[in-house]
Amino acid sequence: MLIAMTMPSFQATAQESSELSTAAQEWEATGQYITVDGHRIFYHDVGEGPVILLLHGHPSSSYDWSEVVPNLTEKARVISFDHVGWGLSDKPVRFGYSLMELADVTEALVAELGVTEAHVASHDISTSVHTELMARHLEGSLGFTILSSTVFNGSILQWVSSEPDEQNLAQHNETLFEAMRQMEAMGPELPGILDEITLGNLSEDRISMMVELLLRDNGLQRLPAQAVYMRDRYVHSERWVGAMEQISPLRIVWASDDPVANVAIGRELAQRAKQAEYTEIKGIGHFPNAEAPEVIAEQILLGTGL
Repeated sequence: MLIAMTMPSFQATAQESSELSTAAQEWEATGQYITVDGHRIFYHDVGEGPVILLLHGHPSSSYDWSEVVPNLTEKARVISFDHVGWGLSDKPVRFGYSLMELADVTEALVAELGVTEAHVASHDISTSVHTELMARHLEGSLGFTILSSTVFNGSILQWVSSEPDEQNLAQHNETLFEAMRQMEAMGPELPGILDEITLGNLSEDRISMMVELLLRDNGLQRLPAQAVYMRDRYVHSERWVGAMEQISPLRIVWASDDPVANVAIGRELAQRAKQAEYTEIKGIGHFPNAEAPEVIAEQILLGTGL
């Protein structure tokens, strides 16, 4: 969810690189790698008990959950990972980046880790990966059982989202090359963008890590392909929103001050999924799991009933 703006308070010179900073190396050392469907995936698998699967947002990584996880591990085995194309996982050119493909890899990863049932929590782009998993669960084709679902801010109703016009350039053939140019040139703007959409709630060090993981291994060059998620949400809206209307138990938690996945989305979803528990949290922007990890962990535990 990228907004084209420059925040002068940050003097960033972000560049794409495959070399990790000391802080990023330390983060990498806390996890491990597994190969799934031919792709090297970075993941964490910590704690014991019922499984909680955490699915991250765009354009970030499982690092968003890093301060949430310790608040869950006393009661659960917590699995988080970087989607193909994000964070420390492979960022291949030969990959479609559709939400269906991301759901396929998620399902395959869960199988590789021997998980047969899980509570699932998702944020941002992964809310739609999550709804595809819900749809498969409901039709009996999913390889594991979803025990509960907790959904945080994401533009599931893409047509209600407050994404800027610049982001939409990648959806249209006649403007795609311009979108590619803009996205590949926006590295220095990323710290300011993230600071803006998180309402100043994140430290500069945390934003720097998010930017570094995004830029790693030509991450900016993957953004135009990854933008297919917006089209996917239109094409599969009946399937995905329909799954939310049927799945139970479901908890919808919305940061009401999010400038991108605005609160109107959460409220409409709550109206449509009448079985869901709905909660709004004030003073938090677009990355609630990074901005208020203790609050988000509490909401996940409420959703799971653990």
